[in-house]
Amino acid sequence: MLLLSLHQAHYRLGSSLAAMKRYEGAMDSFTTALELAESDEEKYDTLSQIITIGSEVEGMLHATYAVFDCMSLF
Repeated sequence: MLLLSLHQAHYRLGSSLAAMKRYEGAMDSFTTALELAESDEEKYDTLSQIITIGSEVEGMLHATYAVFDCMSLF
């Protein structure tokens, strides 16, 4: 049986939602994943997804706020 960490579950949900172009939900999932990330690698990968989605969606201020809110995690 495959057990995922909470970070991995939210990261995968965010990836799935982004693939369906449901960017707001994806951003929420990636933000939660970033908060739950334990390693610097997980934080970097998740932050990269947040920035990518934010750059794809014009006017998505939520991405900017999520990045700045979560920077304190590093």
